[in-house]
Amino acid sequence: MKPFLIGIDGPDGVGKSTLVKNMQERIETMGLSADVIHVIKHSSAGAIYYKDYVEGQLDPIREACGMLYSVMDSIHTAIQEAEDCGTDVVIFDRTLYSILSYQLYVNGYYWFESVLKQCFSQANFPHIYTILLDTDPRLAFDRMVARGNLDTIESRGVEYQTRINAAYRRAAHEHRHLMGRRMAVGEDPHFNVDHLTAEQVANSVMSMVNPLLQKRIDQLDQS
Repeated sequence: MKPFLIGIDGPDGVGKSTLVKNMQERIETMGLSADVIHVIKHSSAGAIYYKDYVEGQLDPIREACGMLYSVMDSIHTAIQEAEDCGTDVVIFDRTLYSILSYQLYVNGYYWFESVLKQCFSQANFPHIYTILLDTDPRLAFDRMVARGNLDTIESRGVEYQTRINAAYRRAAHEHRHLMGRRMAVGEDPHFNVDHLTAEQVANSVMSMVNPLLQKRIDQLDQS
């Protein structure tokens, strides 16, 4: 049985890593197995790319194409590993929205857009139930500063965080089909986490995915 895929994305400092770890623990208490995968650096090639990326060592072509390759390689590798091991759920820390946000709308590499569209339109493209987190750029930056050890990208300040925030919003509205779920007309694709505790964020997100996880449990009971 193919694993159920969940994606958590959003700007740095929004709480993605904390959320995916919390979700993994909760899902496992339901009796399902779950893996957390960083969608850029899970594969060996992605780990090398990520190091160069956060250190600002890449030219535009290597940055854009390397990010796409790393993401797709990590996604497909993680899915294959889950199928081989019988893992029920894979939770991705970052998704395709990170490519759109950083490479197209922040860096302005619009020459890369046609490549992305061809990639996203593949018949066997993974169906990832995606949740986009959103927060005030100042709050996000303050969280990163408090955490310490900012990398080259994170240390660019509040103005850069504001651009990233706007990029994710644009990506969500222009590529809603990548959300992996139906959305009501006019529904905001983002989940704002301003002033919410990590526990409150996890409660809200789990309430969204619980019905689908329960279906998975029912399928396993019947098999």
